Amino acid sequence: MIDRLFQHPLPGSRSGPDPIRKSGRATRPEDRSGSVPAPGSFDAVLQKAFGSREIRFSRHAMDRMDRRNITLNPDEMARLQGAIDRAEKSGMKESLVILDQNALIVSVPNRTVITAMDRSSMRDNLVTHIDSAVLL
Repeated sequence: MIDRLFQHPLPGSRSGPDPIRKSGRATRPEDRSGSVPAPGSFDAVLQKAFGSREIRFSRHAMDRMDRRNITLNPDEMARLQGAIDRAEKSGMKESLVILDQNALIVSVPNRTVITAMDRSSMRDNLVTHIDSAVLL
């Protein structure tokens, strides 16, 4: 009867095979290549961050747009998207985009509007650290 109770090795005993190792090597989870990343996983976050083509606005740009009453309608957003696409194809990094009565400084690789100016803010102003300008 006691033999039946102790047929299986006790936890922590070294008499049986190690459940973590097989044939002297650590086992690995199965390869998941080609599978869709789980939501919230590092792969999903990475795809969302770098796979996205949408335009983002920095906190500074949002503050400037709010202070200067600058709003962009869907048509203007589409034109801005096209301007960023053209600048990206040309290899530009920081672009000044003149959009009607407004000027936007855009980080092209990040697709992020960094700051915004209206016509009155552009007067007697010097724009630095840009490598291109897109006039719409």
